[in-house]
Amino acid sequence: MKIWSEAVTTKQVDLDRATLCLLTTTTPTNRNAIRFLTPNPANRKPEEGRKKLEAAGASSTSETIKDAYAAYAKLDQPTRIKLFKAVFLLDTSLTATELQKAIGAAVRHAVDPQHRQAFVERLQGWWYQRVVVHLSDAVNQPIPVLAVQQQVHELRGQFQRDCLPDDLFKEQLPPEATPEEDERVFILQLLLIGLSEQRLRIAQEDHFRAFTQRSRWVKDNLIGLDDLSNFESRLVDSWRLKFLIVKDAVEEGLNDLRLARHGLNLYQWVETEAPSQSALWVRPQFQSPYMTRGSFHMLADLLRVGWHPEYETRLGVAPVGTNGEPS
Repeated sequence: MKIWSEAVTTKQVDLDRATLCLLTTTTPTNRNAIRFLTPNPANRKPEEGRKKLEAAGASSTSETIKDAYAAYAKLDQPTRIKLFKAVFLLDTSLTATELQKAIGAAVRHAVDPQHRQAFVERLQGWWYQRVVVHLSDAVNQPIPVLAVQQQVHELRGQFQRDCLPDDLFKEQLPPEATPEEDERVFILQLLLIGLSEQRLRIAQEDHFRAFTQRSRWVKDNLIGLDDLSNFESRLVDSWRLKFLIVKDAVEEGLNDLRLARHGLNLYQWVETEAPSQSALWVRPQFQSPYMTRGSFHMLADLLRVGWHPEYETRLGVAPVGTNGEPS
């Protein structure tokens, strides 16, 4: 009531247009004056609720209640009456756990049962973000039901066998995703070929997104470890031939700058061409470029792939044999 009273005083809320809801998982008894604010017309008595709650607020010794009542007391009586007419008590509401189960039951035909929880979590996450934008929007247009239906339809498509949900494409990355001092192996590989600072940052972002997204898929049982192993094998196989071509093109006695240039050309293929090749997608309909690029970085971190023609010796590992694995 304090928040609403202050909002009315500062004209942030128009009581002629607003509906104010009090949400609680409990059920009020006959001793609770708030019961008069029920939306049930047979029992709704906002004026009686106002008088009883005003009396309780005026006589309370609680500092919190006193503070709230002081904000409310600044309103004149006609405004107080109008305020209580706008308030509706939504009691006996579902708890967070019950709500999740109810949503799961409502969308039970959208996805397979083993994926239902992951589906509901993503739908709720979208809804919370949409509500935050809605509440901070000056225009304050209502959220159409069609928007929810479209989101359910879009998510359902992501949970099909040939696709996967993309949770990281638009997500803000935390500061630890791109540390200033980064000594991970895949970064050392990129430093060997003289990659620019801006491209290094993109590589860090791709690695973070791919690693985090893959971990979520595994946790939610959306993809198996065998599927990821096969995906990585395809990446390694595509890299192997291109790397051997680069090594064959290296002339004996090249200086470090020329060697790095060869590696940079190979890495450019990872940045620009590999993400568009359907054979290098984790699923046929999951086409986010960061997954291909970031997964290559994950492999580079394990030294299963590399960019510099001499990355094996420069980083102290066994040379790559004809099968693309360390010999």
